[in-house]
Amino acid sequence: MNYIHKLILPLLSKELTLDDIALDTGFCGLATYDKNRPYLDKHIFLIYHIEQNNHAIAVRKKLASLDIYNKIDCRINGEPYRIFCFPIIWKTIINLMSNITLLNEQETLQVYKFWNFKDEQINRRMVDNSYLPELFAHTCVPEFDFSPKDFITFDKKRQAFISNACL
Repeated sequence: MNYIHKLILPLLSKELTLDDIALDTGFCGLATYDKNRPYLDKHIFLIYHIEQNNHAIAVRKKLASLDIYNKIDCRINGEPYRIFCFPIIWKTIINLMSNITLLNEQETLQVYKFWNFKDEQINRRMVDNSYLPELFAHTCVPEFDFSPKDFITFDKKRQAFISNACL
């Protein structure tokens, strides 16, 4: 994960914890652009592989209860994923995406509390405010698998297949 993404992640919600991005939850990463839905340009996407263990299920329920724009289930390379879409409501996140890494005291505390001294780059930032190991780089949600059932349905009344979108 990019250093700036490590700063953005805790700012999405105060409810997020380091436990929510543990390996067994299926967390795959954070993306700042979705080529499948380009109209969502002011959003951050958390990508989770759908794992079937108690911890992963609890985290998905928790994320669904947060203040998110939406969530979508999809297949990427044949594997099931759930993508949580958070609206960018904080000016700080917009600044971070513009490589302006100024955080106020409350935001700085929120970032440090989230990472709990377990990330070397974040720890180094604590002692050196000018530390910036890398600039912001957009990351993209991978392209969803094409599924005809997403676009074509059977109308029982007319006894015909109907296309829901241009193919």
